[in-house]
Amino acid sequence: MKKDLECLHTELKEKARQFIKICKTIGIEVLIYNTCRTLLEQEALFLQGRADIETVNRARQKAGLPPISPKENVIVTYTKLSPHCFGLAFDFVPVKDGKPVWNDLVLWEKCGSVAEKLDLVWGGRWKNFKDYPHVELKDWKKFAKVV
Repeated sequence: MKKDLECLHTELKEKARQFIKICKTIGIEVLIYNTCRTLLEQEALFLQGRADIETVNRARQKAGLPPISPKENVIVTYTKLSPHCFGLAFDFVPVKDGKPVWNDLVLWEKCGSVAEKLDLVWGGRWKNFKDYPHVELKDWKKFAKVV
């Protein structure tokens, strides 16, 4: 998994830069910690919480990911085909005093609103699985040609 903006689709790369800049202007530092994934990485993530720990860690090893503990073997994605696999999504976290802030809904909402103003889809609005760190290009499947 990468965190480099350079692997993102051209349109999303520019919007990711704008997202960082606008968040900063409203007083919120953000860290983009995940951009592009291989299909093997996505498959390994999909197995989490669905397969036993040995199967999950074999898949993670094959994908070049570190092993996880049984406690960490929980569902982290609901799709085998993610926009991350095409450079059409990124995951971020707000940062305060140099540390990631995972549990401040107000910060997530502010950042999510910035993403939406850039005409991006924010996972914090999803009804079935709130994915606060996730941002993706609208209609990403058209860009990935997987419609």
